[in-house]
Amino acid sequence: MRAINTIPGDEYAKRLSEAMRRMSKKINRLADEEDSLSMTADNQGDEEKALRHAFNNRALFWASQAIVISPSELAVRLEEISRKEFVPTKN
Repeated sequence: MRAINTIPGDEYAKRLSEAMRRMSKKINRLADEEDSLSMTADNQGDEEKALRHAFNNRALFWASQAIVISPSELAVRLEEISRKEFVPTKN
């Protein structure tokens, strides 16, 4: 396997963006499970459990939205981060 830190910036951004989309799909499946658990708990009259699952569902939804960005936007953000990390220090 190639070392991740040797992959050129554009390819890195593209691969990371694709991985983010895949993980977003997994998060959405988890959110669907939480929604189902919330409905089940609500149908059984367990309001507290239903609310807990409803908030889990909402948190997972926002998490999935937060990680989906385009490869070009990701490349810009990664470039900004790398500039901050490698600021030359004065001797």
